[in-house]
Amino acid sequence: MTEVTTVGLDRGPKGSLQVSHYQLLPEAKGMPNKDLLQTDCMHPFTDSKFVPGAPTMVKVGPYQAMAIVGTAPRSDSLPNGGWEEDRCVVVAERFYHLIAIGPDDDATRRTGQRFLDSFRPAAGH
Repeated sequence: MTEVTTVGLDRGPKGSLQVSHYQLLPEAKGMPNKDLLQTDCMHPFTDSKFVPGAPTMVKVGPYQAMAIVGTAPRSDSLPNGGWEEDRCVVVAERFYHLIAIGPDDDATRRTGQRFLDSFRPAAGH
């Protein structure tokens, strides 16, 4: 077990923004960061109508992070389809997972990118 802290902003029909973080379990500490990142960042797409693209490596401050963008088809609740971007980063022994999700439109992508790009963990935290 590990402590998980999640902060979310529900934007109603405009989607949501969320950041979660937790202490890595002892057995995860020997895993390569890329494996940890891919496992956790892909998890929200399991059993989801959002289809993930290929993971890419990005920088979050001085840290390497993984980003995965997903899209969902048009539906009654998402007339333009859906957009989601997840970013995951390991900092010291903590794992951070950010999610921006909403309708697939320019406003959602702009707000999501601002949120995702604003994240800067303090060194060692």
